[in-house]
Amino acid sequence: MIVVRDDDVLLNSKQHPDPCLRFMTVHEAIKSRGFHHVPTLLCSDLNLWPAAVAFIKQEEETGHMTAQYHGMQHVDYALFSEVELLADYAQGQDWFVNNLGHKFTRHYTPWGAGAKWMTRGKLIRPTALSVNIEMIDCDGMLEPETIINDTDASWAKYDGREIFIHWWAGIGALIKSLDKLNETRP
Repeated sequence: MIVVRDDDVLLNSKQHPDPCLRFMTVHEAIKSRGFHHVPTLLCSDLNLWPAAVAFIKQEEETGHMTAQYHGMQHVDYALFSEVELLADYAQGQDWFVNNLGHKFTRHYTPWGAGAKWMTRGKLIRPTALSVNIEMIDCDGMLEPETIINDTDASWAKYDGREIFIHWWAGIGALIKSLDKLNETRP
């Protein structure tokens, strides 16, 4: 399965007067092409958008979306101590359970904090694992442009990968890349 990872969901954006509508539009583009949407949530910001929270819950129930954790706020987790990470995860899990009815299983860190090649953020991965959370960084990111520019792009080549986007960015390249992959979909 190829999924679309969508970071910074509903982080305030001056370029979109209706961020909730923009997010839903991106989701519909992903869903209508038969792909699975993995929005990474900034929970504090989502409290401003109850309609988006209801939409996420509905789309999870229909199996078109799997929400995961980006953070309570858009901060650099590489600066957190183990105690701060555990407190943040507990707060995030409470938000997920209270608003979506389930816990998250993955922490998609802002700015890829804690990547194996970084000297910063070495506490994130082991701390996340200690509470059964998988930390996902930006290593091996697959962006829509990579697929578009790949003359040998195929479903088989990218199966099991996550396409990386931000909901607020243009979706033309995303649509083009998904359509290109669908041409070779088994």
